[in-house]
Amino acid sequence: MRGDDVVVQKAGDLHLKTGKVIAVDAASNQLTFLVSGTQNVCLTVPVPWISVSPNLSALRFSPARGYDVAAGDIIRVVRGAAWNLSGTVLDVDLSNNTLTFQGPYAKITIPITHATRTSSAVEHDPMKSFIGKQVIVIHGHMKSLRGTLRSLARDTCQVDLFQGQRQQLPRSHVVSETGELINGGRLSAAQLKIFIQMLRQSYIQRPTRARTPPPSPPPPSQSASASVPHPDPWSLDPSDELFEEAPSTVPGKLL
Repeated sequence: MRGDDVVVQKAGDLHLKTGKVIAVDAASNQLTFLVSGTQNVCLTVPVPWISVSPNLSALRFSPARGYDVAAGDIIRVVRGAAWNLSGTVLDVDLSNNTLTFQGPYAKITIPITHATRTSSAVEHDPMKSFIGKQVIVIHGHMKSLRGTLRSLARDTCQVDLFQGQRQQLPRSHVVSETGELINGGRLSAAQLKIFIQMLRQSYIQRPTRARTPPPSPPPPSQSASASVPHPDPWSLDPSDELFEEAPSTVPGKLL
């Protein structure tokens, strides 16, 4: 198959030459391969001269991680008719063990084992900007706890909570301080209301400031003061009391 590894087993000048299959002519029973370490040196040999093994870089199934490929990953085709094409995975069909990716001109569907992953969707994750920043848990038994986002996986994330304890949490359970879910979604109106309440409760409330007393009343105006009479201490008015001068008692002086 195109893209598979070949080794020439026939004794002679080409013995132990290695490369990648680029074409097979079934009519003549010959195979053409690209010699390893070169970009354009190709050799054509009879099929019985060589041994072929599947490309070791192709995706393989493992019980622990499955095929380890998901929508958004960047893949390169290493086996089959679409050999050397690359693109972004659009869909993975595990029931048929195939994946669909965006090729140069159209969508292409190939067996999963014909591709290798060159980069994961996490590497292009827009939520990477929140790594190392404060986040808040909004679901589960750790709800309302604050922590520092340390890493992202496809569906989970690592968060350092109190005393440096690192916990693996679903991305849908963690939100940034700006209200963005780490899985890329948005909070509903009800969730946003609860989130704001959690933020308020997580900070020490400032004491209520005492009200400023009202200002003093302004001084009376000149018009009001003019209507109130002010007594003149150097003039007499009806309220003043008059006293008669006492007679003189100087001796020898007649009154």
